[in-house]
Amino acid sequence: MENIQVAASGDEDAKQWRIGQHFSSSIDASSSDPNPQLTQPTGTKRDELLGVWDSRPTWTLVYGSPDLGAKYAQGNLQRVFAALDMNMTVNSPTVDPYVEVGAYQPAFRFDYAGPIAGKYKGTVFTDARVELLMSQKAPAVNESALHIYDATKRPERTFPSFVGKSVPGEKEPLHRLVDTDKNESSGRTPSRSARRSGATTPEPACSATSTPSPALTRDP
Repeated sequence: MENIQVAASGDEDAKQWRIGQHFSSSIDASSSDPNPQLTQPTGTKRDELLGVWDSRPTWTLVYGSPDLGAKYAQGNLQRVFAALDMNMTVNSPTVDPYVEVGAYQPAFRFDYAGPIAGKYKGTVFTDARVELLMSQKAPAVNESALHIYDATKRPERTFPSFVGKSVPGEKEPLHRLVDTDKNESSGRTPSRSARRSGATTPEPACSATSTPSPALTRDP
C-alpha cells in the first residue's frame, strides 16, 4: 500500500482510518492435473491503520504446490492452475465502510514438466507480460539484439529458413510449452522447447511488482 497521503476533511481523524487487504484463493481443477493442491500462507488478511501501512507498506504472501517427485514420465506434470482474489476495505469510525471486491486478481500455474520444459519445476503468472529491452547500439548486447530483431522482423534469416516463417515473440506469444502433443504439432522438440518465464525453485518463483507481492513456489 503505497503513496498514502493524509489531508484534512472536516472533523475526520486520519489516525483512525483503516485499510484492509483480504486474500482468498481457488484452484481450477478442470485444467489442472490430478489431485491439485495449493499450500496457503499463515496469514491472508491484513487490516491496519493508515499510520501502520505508511510505516510498513509491504507484506508478502507465499503460496506453494507440493512436490510429489518426478511423475512426468507417467503423464502427470503436476500442473496446478490457481488464482488469488484480493478484496480491499476502507473503514473509519464516522464513514460508511468501503469494499472493493476483486481489487487484485492474479492467475498462476505450477508445473513439474521434466526435461521437455528445459527446467523441471516452474511457476508463472499466466497473465503477466514480461518485456526485455535490448539495444543494437549497446556493445554488450548488440549481437543478441540483432539476432532477436532478425527473428521477429526478418525470420527468413533464421534457421531453418522458409517462406512465410513466423517466430513467436512479436505477433504471437512465446509460451513455456509443456504439452508433448502440442510440441510435436508445432515442430518443437524437447531440446528446442520454449524456456519458461519464471525462476527456479526452491526460491519463490514469481512475485508481483506491486504491493502486496505474493510469491509462488513449489515446495521442496
